[in-house]
Amino acid sequence: MYGLAGFDKHLTDGEAAADMQDFETALHELADHPPGNSQALVSFSAAAVNALHDENFPEFRQLTDGFIRGRVDMVAPYKVQLFWRAFQYVLLERTHDAQYPAAYGNELTWQMAFRTILTDRPGKMNPEGWALKEMLDVNNNQTNEPRRYAGIKLAIAAYARELPAAPSLVDAGCSAGLGQIQIGENIPFRGIQLEAGLEVRKLLRDRLMAKLAISNNIGFDKVVGIDPKWVEACSYYPSELEDTKLNQSKRRFREFLYRRRRNFVRLHGDLTEGPDSLDDIIDRNQGQPYDVATALTSLYEIPKDQLAVATDSLESLSGKLVVVQDFAEIDKHDPTKLVFAEDIYAPDSKYQLFSKLKANGDDHWTHLGTWSSGRCARFKPTDALIERCLTQK
Repeated sequence: MYGLAGFDKHLTDGEAAADMQDFETALHELADHPPGNSQALVSFSAAAVNALHDENFPEFRQLTDGFIRGRVDMVAPYKVQLFWRAFQYVLLERTHDAQYPAAYGNELTWQMAFRTILTDRPGKMNPEGWALKEMLDVNNNQTNEPRRYAGIKLAIAAYARELPAAPSLVDAGCSAGLGQIQIGENIPFRGIQLEAGLEVRKLLRDRLMAKLAISNNIGFDKVVGIDPKWVEACSYYPSELEDTKLNQSKRRFREFLYRRRRNFVRLHGDLTEGPDSLDDIIDRNQGQPYDVATALTSLYEIPKDQLAVATDSLESLSGKLVVVQDFAEIDKHDPTKLVFAEDIYAPDSKYQLFSKLKANGDDHWTHLGTWSSGRCARFKPTDALIERCLTQK
């Protein structure tokens, strides 16, 4: 049962069986709504479901069972995200499979890859399999799309009058911090399509291109260190890897940001451990709350029973403005709360920008805009954002 080695068993057998069923359901949902419309992920889902029930391949079931028992910190859809990204990492960085992802649009290729990675004979795991198991044990989804931080820049522009000329900024779940580096280095956000009239497009584009002074640019993540190769493996859908032009352009820009890491400090912290656990983060701002506290695409992964603590922790970090950009919507019955999507790839799931102005004692969330997807290629501002930007002129 080497597939269980290294995992802490937190669940009873009954709980593990229920979680395994949830995991299989999430695999089917991945096939129904593959990110980036990637056929490779559709095939991955089918191959994984079949491998879980293949009596001649018990190693795959053992690995998955150990993963599910050990990662009680993640809900099923995000376990599946971590699962396929770990396999993608092995194919890109361990086996260096030149046929990936082009040849992985069919189930058979994935089935062969599963066996090649995990074991070449029963009872013995290959080095790639041990590497995969370690990633599933300790790694987290570390997608870091710099363009997402365009939303933060727009939010700060919308509340310029309520903020200092050079506000302090802290980002929870910052991953590699590439978006904050882009803000801190005043590298313009280019190429974003704005769904608005000509005047508003010009207004918002000017905000995205304008220089922004940040007095203290701090990010933190529950992952202590960052492996750039893991971040990169997490940051591309297979379909994006197949788009040579997009892939090369995106990699060049990300490599440029890594080299420009000057006006940014990355710390360790976890919102789910409560506000008192973040004293070291506050100390990096001279013991004072930050002007702007943000969380981008990090709250949606948190289990529901920990979400209230995480949200309180985020809000405790700022005395003026809190910004959340995530797969969420404002609770229809309680506008002081956000409701996060259970399946971020479902057609009705929206990646949206929200703000809460604490400086005015406002406890309600304000919807500032909606992105076309988490890749942030197209943005539709709300009237609230437009009106605020117009009043800041």
